[in-house]
Amino acid sequence: MVTLTPRGSRDGKPPSAEARAAVLRQTLIFALVSAVNGGFIGVTGPSLHTLGKATGLGQGSLGRIVFTNRFAKLLGSFLWAAYAKAAQKGHAPCSASFVLAGCSSVIAGATLCIATMRTSAIALQCSLAVAGAAYGVSDSAITLLTVWANREPIVQRTHVAMLNVGFTVGALVTPAVIAGALRLGGSSYAGFYVLGAFACVVSMGMLTGGATTTPPPPDMELPRSHTEASADGQSRREGSHRMRNVLMIGAMSTILFCVTGCEHAVATWLPSYGQHVGGIGEQELALMSAGFWLMICIGRVLWAAISSAITSGFPPIAFDGVLMLLSSMLIAQFGRSKRHGRHPLLAIEPASLLWCGTLGLGFGCSSSLPCAITLPAEARVELTPFRLLALNLAGSAGEMLMPFLIGQVFERGEYYHLGTALVVLEALVVGCTAIAWRVATLAEEEEAE
Repeated sequence: MVTLTPRGSRDGKPPSAEARAAVLRQTLIFALVSAVNGGFIGVTGPSLHTLGKATGLGQGSLGRIVFTNRFAKLLGSFLWAAYAKAAQKGHAPCSASFVLAGCSSVIAGATLCIATMRTSAIALQCSLAVAGAAYGVSDSAITLLTVWANREPIVQRTHVAMLNVGFTVGALVTPAVIAGALRLGGSSYAGFYVLGAFACVVSMGMLTGGATTTPPPPDMELPRSHTEASADGQSRREGSHRMRNVLMIGAMSTILFCVTGCEHAVATWLPSYGQHVGGIGEQELALMSAGFWLMICIGRVLWAAISSAITSGFPPIAFDGVLMLLSSMLIAQFGRSKRHGRHPLLAIEPASLLWCGTLGLGFGCSSSLPCAITLPAEARVELTPFRLLALNLAGSAGEMLMPFLIGQVFERGEYYHLGTALVVLEALVVGCTAIAWRVATLAEEEEAE
């Protein structure tokens, strides 16, 4: 039985071995739900060209459909926030396990609908919208429930990383299935069938697992230091604490917006970008998409393995930001090489530029998302449900807006703008990381006074 309740140091005592095992079991189950979400994202990008030909939709129309899908995910985050608030008051209409099972069932039905009603543009749009809402609910749910179940920042970091590993495995497998199907003479719809079957299995597993839900205690917050506790009556300390909260949540929200925007823009439009700019074949681009998710998967598995041994998440996320910026420059140079010829300092084939940039960007994205969600705790900023909602909304906005905007510029034939957008977003990541790191340093100095 999986109990979705917060565990740990509420009474100041460390969690028992049984409680830790239950939390780990819960996280592993949530990782399967996350794999369904990742598979849904991974199957969409490499299939857009096929879906467009089958439905007669242009790239602008496909971009608007992807935007609708991401906007529905944003609404799903609000739906989960409303459920979580009701659960805290004891008014939840059903258990969280039932909600998560329902989300996986909806995604299964939507993907199977796309695979069977291939020529219907309406069915495609409705299926992606409904699946997007289910994705938004389940993604927010598993993150918040995992944070509630783990009080220590380092433990939070590890368990959230495990969720992201599940997401990435799902996003890696579906493009690989598509690449294999194309190699064997099949079509991209094989990925939708595989994902639909897996989502059905996960949904049944959630329902038969006997999971129950208990709302979190209303007074959950990070323990404050003696310095902070003795300074509650001083307006200067309170003002500093409020500013720290705003800067940290704002910086992490910006990072999440930029990273998810880049990740989903590349996942969605990389095949179109490579095909129209460089004339790369559909099969190679499917492999490139799988390689993108493979690098994210390798990075997230590595992060989950070493995160508990790292005292601070700021050096890793700073490294990720610089790597993503350099990789984005390579992707941008790929677009420029087709318009202006090779760069004298980058005398390699344009396709190699795209391969290197894509793989490097994937590895940089790997630990940025799980790390950003847990970094506020290092600055002693309590990750309340409202603040976690703000982070989720920022991430959802990035994956909603960037694929849509890139689709609009692709409709005008301005494919090279993809690289420019990636460079700008990753520069923001580097800048916000520097700000957040400084805020965390000042928090440590305050505590030491």
